[in-house]
Amino acid sequence: MKPSTPQPGIRTAIYGILLFSLLATACQQEPDSDSSDEPEALHLPVRELSYRTPILNQTYPGRTTGLRQVDVRAQVSGVLRSRDYSEGDMVDQGDILFQIDPDRYTVEVQRAEADLASAEAQERQATREWELVSSLFEEDGTTQRELDRARSDLEIARAEVEVAKASLESRLIDLNYSSVEAPIDGVAGLEELAVGNYIQEGDFLTTLTQTDPIQVHFAVPEAHLRAFGAQVRGPGIDVFITLADGRQYPMPGRLDFVGSTVDEQTGTVSFRAVFPNPDRDIIPGQFVRITLGQLMLERVLSVPRSALGRDGEGPLLYVLNEDNEVEERSVQLGMEFEDEVAIYEGVGEGDRVVLSGLPALSPGRKVNPQPEGEENDDQQDGDEAADREDI
Repeated sequence: MKPSTPQPGIRTAIYGILLFSLLATACQQEPDSDSSDEPEALHLPVRELSYRTPILNQTYPGRTTGLRQVDVRAQVSGVLRSRDYSEGDMVDQGDILFQIDPDRYTVEVQRAEADLASAEAQERQATREWELVSSLFEEDGTTQRELDRARSDLEIARAEVEVAKASLESRLIDLNYSSVEAPIDGVAGLEELAVGNYIQEGDFLTTLTQTDPIQVHFAVPEAHLRAFGAQVRGPGIDVFITLADGRQYPMPGRLDFVGSTVDEQTGTVSFRAVFPNPDRDIIPGQFVRITLGQLMLERVLSVPRSALGRDGEGPLLYVLNEDNEVEERSVQLGMEFEDEVAIYEGVGEGDRVVLSGLPALSPGRKVNPQPEGEENDDQQDGDEAADREDI
């Protein structure tokens, strides 16, 4: 006997009951699935911000220059007879560097001396004439016209003497310029024109560079200048040089110039320091490092670099509210020091900042705060969880 086949209407009802049962079971299981996906609070290190006053040594790259560099040029023309210094030697102010043929200038001095002697003789003759005419005039022995003429001749003779003296002085200057002297103490450079050349007035002969003291030019970021304020403008700041090979120069220096404007392209301010250099251990053109010591940052809030996040508007920090939920705060950064970054705006004293696990953080995310520097298993688990969520 064949089993009876359910009628079409009955089959449809059975299928409907089965489908309803499956849907009801799925709906009952969804809440359990959603509750298992709820993110757990992350165990992450947190710093409560407080004001600090750190003492810092800040180092900047710099380049050395001579205190002064002078171009030595010929001030008269003539044949260059000799070079009287060794290139690269230290010379003193007034030392003879070059000798230009002086013969022509010696002759011109002699001619000027003769002209002066002639003018002085004419002055003496005019003086005698004046004395004679004036005495006669007092006795009505001559006219007013003769008296005026004698006075004019004497005045002209005296003027001629002054002209002759000036001419002689000019010729003596030219003669002195035929011996080219060092205008300053310094290191003499290479000769630019060899002995035997005919040189013109103004021709470049060599350079002198004053190396004691030595200058160092360097630049300080605007943020650092704002942080240190008047400390870098006043006396008493320690300044040191570290040479390219890592050696520290034994003699401290001093700041002697701080720029008054910020370079628009680099955002820095120009500085200059001066160091004694009696043994010429430092030469112009060296790259060195300048250290400004014992600088104080007064009342600064700071966080580690690792605590900084970034969005499309700039840097930010993740701060916990009273419920230990994450809030994003846009901040303004200051200078960096000791792996820390100063924060000038966006947070305040007492704010709690998350220090790591940033990829897993978002506004509203729960964090179980752990003390900074007291890493434990829960904190390590929190960092690992944050890494997994980032992946």
